[in-house]
Amino acid sequence: MEAANEETAICPKCSGPVEFYPSISDVAFNSMDIHDLNYKEMYAALHGLGLPEERECSPSAVRELFKKSIKSVDVTHLKGSHRSLINSIEFVDGTTLYIGASPFGAIIYRIA
Repeated sequence: MEAANEETAICPKCSGPVEFYPSISDVAFNSMDIHDLNYKEMYAALHGLGLPEERECSPSAVRELFKKSIKSVDVTHLKGSHRSLINSIEFVDGTTLYIGASPFGAIIYRIA
């Protein structure tokens, strides 16, 4: 499959390298975590937007997350200022909420 560069494609589930196989044995197929994606879903997943089930980011889904305790926050200093960028918030159950910027304000684009 030529859709993504094998050296830079990162698995949206484990953050390891993505491997593309033209075919696999039945034994391997039954032991692997397989996601059947169309080309748009694959492109989105390999570029940080997550799998289709991780893109349910409605207000109710976000509100439910914040009922849990926060484990850690991935935050970066904005160079040349006294401001910070929040990239993601990890909750105690391992769920991670990913935050980006939009013209309307902060946007939740993935919950993994």
